[in-house]
Amino acid sequence: MKHLHSVLLWSLLLVSSIFIYSCKKTAEGETSSWNSNAQQVVTLKQQYPQFATAIDQQFVDIKKLWDDAQNVSGDDAKISAMSGANAAYYASFIYTLGNMESQKTKLRDLQDKLRRLNSNQEVSYRASSSQSECSNTLSMIDMTLSRGAQTPNEAVSILQILKLSVDNTISHCNDVIAYANELERKKAQEQKDKQANTNTNTNTNTNSSTTTTTTTPSTGTSVKCAYCGTSNPPGGGTCSSCKAPL
Repeated sequence: MKHLHSVLLWSLLLVSSIFIYSCKKTAEGETSSWNSNAQQVVTLKQQYPQFATAIDQQFVDIKKLWDDAQNVSGDDAKISAMSGANAAYYASFIYTLGNMESQKTKLRDLQDKLRRLNSNQEVSYRASSSQSECSNTLSMIDMTLSRGAQTPNEAVSILQILKLSVDNTISHCNDVIAYANELERKKAQEQKDKQANTNTNTNTNTNSSTTTTTTTPSTGTSVKCAYCGTSNPPGGGTCSSCKAPL
């Protein structure tokens, strides 16, 4: 038992060490992230040339943080400085601009889901309205990005407005989808309950049938005449042969 306890303890320590090591930042990891960010800058300047000036101005400041990090002494301190430079990039408008295409993809996916909603007239109306909202937001994104920005502050302001609009539209669409799904769930439950009640009530109210006995009137026996011996049918007052009273 003691041996088993020791094995479990060492296993726990090993798993904990692996987890801590995998979560620990490294110079290699931060360098890989920086290279990816620098490549995104090049791509975004080509994709959105109207933002190129603002991107250059913003990236100069972020790159200075990275360059300064290379001169920091001590591994931990250097890694922390490198991580700070990457964090500054993720907090910049450049990173937000790079996520615009994924936001547009989300809106298009929501439009597809909304098109398939037709639970009832109310749902269809709300779905149609949300589809229009998606279309308007997509158009606004394209129009705004096509105008671009000349300074980082201008770009931040523009992208904040776009992000707010996108977030609101996504929220409205998800509300409609959730409402339609809840209606479908309730409808399915009602049908299930109705079927269960139907099965329960079938043949449960059968009354005991009353057995009716039909009595066949007795045909009686023939009446024999006391005078001539003739057999007469019952009910007759006189003999059919001699006419004597029966």
